[in-house]
Amino acid sequence: MREILFRGKRIDNGEWVYGDLLTQRYFENRYFILPEWGEDEMYLFEVDYETVGQYTGLTDKNGTKIFEGDVVKFTDKLDGELIGEIFYDSEMLDWRVYVPILRTVYFLANSRKGKCEVIGNKWDNADLLEGKNG
Repeated sequence: MREILFRGKRIDNGEWVYGDLLTQRYFENRYFILPEWGEDEMYLFEVDYETVGQYTGLTDKNGTKIFEGDVVKFTDKLDGELIGEIFYDSEMLDWRVYVPILRTVYFLANSRKGKCEVIGNKWDNADLLEGKNG
């Protein structure tokens, strides 16, 4: 069974938190992450909804979990080494990599064949997507 996991940046201190996603739609669309800590402890952290991303169920060549919004580096046979952002394509029902420098989309599964590597995310490392690939 695939692990269902989310992450988001905490509103109070800007740190990333991982766990279950909870929403409060009736009160200003607030989003919270409930981390998997001890059974005796229960904490909810409010997160910036723009930073919320779901775990793809895949890991990179180093075993790092790949989340929506991550920036990855991978090699394509035709285009060489590329840098792109992970997103979920709701029409194709699959995880994809958008490479802004080429304005091209790749299947994440195909990108992993080239041993993709998470090198950051679009919130903390936006400059990675603005520069040239490779």
